[in-house]
Amino acid sequence: MHEEDQGGGSNRGRCAACKYLRRQCAPDCVLTPYFLASQPHRYAAVLRVFGASKVARFLESLPVDERAQAAETMAMEAQWRVEDPVYGCAGIISQLQEEIQPTQCELARTRAQLAIVPVHGAQLQGSTAALPPPQPQRDEGHRVPVAQMQGQGQGKAVSLLDPDDGHRVAVAQMQGQGEAVSLLDRPGRRPSRPRRAKAGAGRGGDVAGPG
Repeated sequence: MHEEDQGGGSNRGRCAACKYLRRQCAPDCVLTPYFLASQPHRYAAVLRVFGASKVARFLESLPVDERAQAAETMAMEAQWRVEDPVYGCAGIISQLQEEIQPTQCELARTRAQLAIVPVHGAQLQGSTAALPPPQPQRDEGHRVPVAQMQGQGQGKAVSLLDPDDGHRVAVAQMQGQGEAVSLLDRPGRRPSRPRRAKAGAGRGGDVAGPG
């Protein structure tokens, strides 16, 4: 602490207010504890904005336990007024509010979303319980099950039906005995029918011509 900030006896130093005004600091000076001589610029701003007598009267009207906070508030407000003569502390307050407002909006949106989550979860759980059990999906493939032919002989005509959609898929001429055949359904194509022998065919395979 500077020598001028120390009190006691006739060597008691002056406060920043008395030093600035070039007067002897009284033992009961109300400004001494709050405006030290080592901070002359702090009191200069307060003196410029509020005035010496007004500051002293204001501090004397307050309880002792509130004077320190009041002196600090006056010093900060005076400094802001010196830096911004138009808006002063109001400009600082407005700037801080602009910085806080987006954060407050984001906080409100987050709280609203958190409030919706339990309700939406309960509704989703209730709707899921009301749904019927899932049905097995039908195989929509075009491959027909393999047909195992039983019997003897050749030239047997077999007609296979798709067990899923009931459409006739193919007619196959099975050759041999006990053969396994896998047929593929070809959409848009009708199976061909076996041809019948002509009525006039002879045993030798020749067709009887006109006499």
